[in-house]
Amino acid sequence: MNENENEIRQTFYVVNQNDNVATALGDVAPGEAKLIGAVTGLIEATESIGYGHKIALKDIAKGDFIVKYNANVAKATKDIKKGGYVHIHNAASLNDVRSATYDVDTAVPNDRVYVLD
Repeated sequence: MNENENEIRQTFYVVNQNDNVATALGDVAPGEAKLIGAVTGLIEATESIGYGHKIALKDIAKGDFIVKYNANVAKATKDIKKGGYVHIHNAASLNDVRSATYDVDTAVPNDRVYVLD
């Protein structure tokens, strides 16, 4: 992997200055990462965050809105610390009601019965 690929791996894009999450531009390992876009600087990722997934830019309390694109896109179902991974295990979508009910371990919809023959 060249230096440029490594830089992208440890980079998050902030869409709007009012957002409280940013999107990973590559697979991010725990540690220092770069913020680009509407907010620039550095953030400490506290856990692995996959490409296209979100990191908390500040502490987000249970019940607070997840803000992306300067819009409320989800609600925190647990407290999320700055630098933490934001996904279905700690946030419920406001736009895709069905995904807000997915099993947090498997991401399988809870509203469907599966029968194995």
